[in-house]
Amino acid sequence: MRSALHGLRRTQIRSLRRAARSSRSGRVVNPSTRAVEILAPSHFSIVDNPEETVAYLQTVRRALRSSDVRAALRGVQVVSPDALLALITYADALGSGQRLTGDLPLDDGARQAVETCGFAELVLGLERKGNRRGFVETASASARTGHQANAKLAEELVQRGCAAAGLPYSLVSYSNLIECMTNTNNHAAHEQGTIAWRLMVTWDEANQRLQFVFMDPGRGICRTVKLRFPQFSDDSELLRILLDPSVSALKKLWAGLPARTRTRQPGRGRGLRKIAQSLKRGSLRRVVVIANGAYVDVGAGIAARLKGHGFQGTLVFWEVGQVA
Repeated sequence: MRSALHGLRRTQIRSLRRAARSSRSGRVVNPSTRAVEILAPSHFSIVDNPEETVAYLQTVRRALRSSDVRAALRGVQVVSPDALLALITYADALGSGQRLTGDLPLDDGARQAVETCGFAELVLGLERKGNRRGFVETASASARTGHQANAKLAEELVQRGCAAAGLPYSLVSYSNLIECMTNTNNHAAHEQGTIAWRLMVTWDEANQRLQFVFMDPGRGICRTVKLRFPQFSDDSELLRILLDPSVSALKKLWAGLPARTRTRQPGRGRGLRKIAQSLKRGSLRRVVVIANGAYVDVGAGIAARLKGHGFQGTLVFWEVGQVA
């Protein structure tokens, strides 16, 4: 019995097999444009569905190195701002000249979230509709500019988000943003260049919470810290310690070790503990940090190891309620 591939040239057979593999993995190649369409998971959220969402983002990131990518969001039923921010941050960080396009979720709630958080305006083929509930801000950090965060910018961004949500000014969010900006400037930026970080702020109407997501696409906090503490093979354990509100745990980690990180700055990760302490005091409603092979939900006490290649960069997510 002859194979269905009989009579085809070898290059045609390889092309068909590649198409079959892509279809099974959620990737569809449009032969006329060479754009790769990648189907997003129905629960598109790093903070609530880390394994599946991070795997999807890595697939998009790899594809963008050589092809235009269409992020197919039509099957998404639940979405959170962290996943959307990571998607556009990866696309810009590669700088490969490839384009990211996309479509909107068919689910009404998910579509409204995508349209109004600021994401739609940054992706080709999408349009903003309805009232804005959030925004995206992009800025650059450089190891050559010293390690001072832009306090004025941080204040303006927090004020803008709180005013849109009808909340009083969140001083703890300002402090968190300063920590994130300083950390990116000192450690994530390449010594001879700059790195762009992004902040997304959006109002979660259903839960009455203001959500902040900060991301830099650098080496990631775990990779950087392990240059100084190579004894930590498990990223999740390392990130859990860095987020431990207990002073004794952090002192134990930093005690008596003279080595420095790649950027020769010894403080990588110390600001995370301050963010975790804000949650413990009740100033924040939720704190989640994802970096490299680790995912930590501070309030839930979850420290998980991500499978595969993990997460490229560092993402910090926090929520503010009616009292901040």
